[in-house]
Amino acid sequence: MGVSPWGHGSGNVLPMSTTSIVILVVVIVVVLLLVGAALALARRSRLKKDERRGQAQELRQQAGQQTPGVQDALLRADEAEAEAARLRTRADEAEAKAARLRREAAAEEAGQEDTVREADRLDPDVDHTAKAYEPSREFGQAPPADPAAEEQAPPDPLEGGSERPTHTPPAPGAVDPASPTGGSHRAQPQPESQLPTEPRITPER
Repeated sequence: MGVSPWGHGSGNVLPMSTTSIVILVVVIVVVLLLVGAALALARRSRLKKDERRGQAQELRQQAGQQTPGVQDALLRADEAEAEAARLRTRADEAEAKAARLRREAAAEEAGQEDTVREADRLDPDVDHTAKAYEPSREFGQAPPADPAAEEQAPPDPLEGGSERPTHTPPAPGAVDPASPTGGSHRAQPQPESQLPTEPRITPER
């Protein structure tokens, strides 16, 4: 014999009460809701992933469109770096040339100064041993002599050790050859009254 779901008839199955039926229905509804929610979440996640895939694809396409610009920028950067390297090389070469020219100029200047010092050493009018001695930069003439050194200078042995002649004043009426007018002008004639007279000689008769 069959068993009625409402508990009628005979058998070992216990009849279901209204509460049990309500609970069963609630459980089924909850399960259906959970399954629906899970499906909705999965669908939303799938849609979100698809949207993100689309955005990523668009960004990749934009990046691909920027490739020529990037390559151009990289080329310009490489050219600028090469130009900077060339300029650094030229600057180093110019600096080395300037240093070489400075050394050559210093050597030329030192040689010139040695020549001037040698000339001053040979010149008897230059006291190259004085403390204030400086090589003359005016080539072609000796540096000015030191008056103090001239006063204290010993007599030149080439001149025989003789003293310099002293100037004596001229006699009255004589012409001083050392005076400004003595060497270039004749002496003024004296009056006849001041000229010495010679005695006259008369012949004997």
